[in-house]
Amino acid sequence: MKKKGVVCLLMGLSMMIGALSGCGGNKEESSAETDSGSVVIWTNLENEAETLKEYAEKWEAETGNKVEVIHETADIQQFA
Repeated sequence: MKKKGVVCLLMGLSMMIGALSGCGGNKEESSAETDSGSVVIWTNLENEAETLKEYAEKWEAETGNKVEVIHETADIQQFA
């Protein structure tokens, strides 16, 4: 019975160590995420488009990533 408890304890510890080591990151990998990029957001709601543009400008100022919010109206839909 003691062997079973020791085996369970060792297995639990090894799983915990594996989970914690998986959370560690490489600094080089995270630098690729901070490279500037661009995002395009499409919406058909006018009041939503205004709010999204405000947040997009704030996010662009903080991160340097380009954000384009496109408000799709009925005029644009006829050409799609």
